[in-house]
Amino acid sequence: MRITCDAMDLSLTCTAYIPDLFWIVISLMFAFVAIVFGLGKILTRSDLEATARTELREVVLSIAIGLGCVGMALALCNTTVFIIPFFENVNNVFKGANMEIPDHFRPAEMYLSILTNNIGVPMIINLEALAFTSYLAQTTVRSMSGINFLSATGTLSNVIGFFIGLIFSPMISSINIQLLAMSIAKATGLAVILPAGIVARAFKFTREAGSFLIALGIGLYFLWPILYIINYEISLRIFPTLDLIVIEPPTNLSAFPSPDMVNILIDQMFNNFSRGSQLLLQGLVLPLLNMTIFISFVRVFSEFISAIR
Repeated sequence: MRITCDAMDLSLTCTAYIPDLFWIVISLMFAFVAIVFGLGKILTRSDLEATARTELREVVLSIAIGLGCVGMALALCNTTVFIIPFFENVNNVFKGANMEIPDHFRPAEMYLSILTNNIGVPMIINLEALAFTSYLAQTTVRSMSGINFLSATGTLSNVIGFFIGLIFSPMISSINIQLLAMSIAKATGLAVILPAGIVARAFKFTREAGSFLIALGIGLYFLWPILYIINYEISLRIFPTLDLIVIEPPTNLSAFPSPDMVNILIDQMFNNFSRGSQLLLQGLVLPLLNMTIFISFVRVFSEFISAIR
């Protein structure tokens, strides 16, 4: 059974379904209950009859939970229509670019892409260029007396390399991993994980796992991207020009080689560090907060589903 929901203002289409395998499992469970109950009557075993009644109740609950989860997914789909307009800065970004928000994943994907493509990658390229220029300067420039007045640029090159390797590169990797996780959540949340959870919930020995998968599927498809939209809104309030920043290549290097080169390199380095600092929130702080909230939701929701008896 496949049910779709077309949101009113967005072109978001949610498709939540109960796979055919679920109904096969339900049919087998009904047959199992009938056999156990029949054996209890024939053998006058009250324990078998009690087991049959318990399993019958669980099968009915599995059907109700399966239908309820599909209904909940569709309700959440419509809820995103009413949530997204509350993020004023995010909506202004799309309006300024004459773009529509097709679904609740798009703002999150755009946010992470901006951090990587507009800030992170250009910053790394610029810093690598500055590090190479600094190293080159201290090896080629000497005064008439033989004193290398740009020897300090060698240390500057090492400092830049330290920041690239231990700070900025891990943050960019973290953001790219988050973007990959967003794509996986969009592709598998309702299409794979939720149906698998509904089927697993119908089996006696996999009901706990089924409850977990149901909570995980709904959390990945709805809660996970909404958390990133919140992050986007927070970042835009802290850095109003976040979407306008595209880090430019190093400039004013025409003074090479000269004593002014040190000042130019330091100035360029700190300009890139300043812009790269905008990666800190989403590269380190906010993902930890997102994971804490997401894990708590999945745990509480799965326990709630498991507690239904």
